[in-house]
Amino acid sequence: MGFCSKEHRGRFNALTTVIWSPLYGGGNYLGGALFQSRGVGSPFLVAAAPMAAGASIAVFNLREPETREG
Repeated sequence: MGFCSKEHRGRFNALTTVIWSPLYGGGNYLGGALFQSRGVGSPFLVAAAPMAAGASIAVFNLREPETREG
């Protein structure tokens, strides 16, 4: 991980785990509700929009670091 300093990596990983847990559960619930109400393909179509947005943000904003972390 090159996005945070070595001193804060543990805290960063713990924070992301805490944040992702309810998001993951909410996504599972929403996907199940869409599956039952709209059909088999709807969760995949709904998930494609934020994934495409995230990919676009990553492609246009992430840059290779100037110096290597050592």
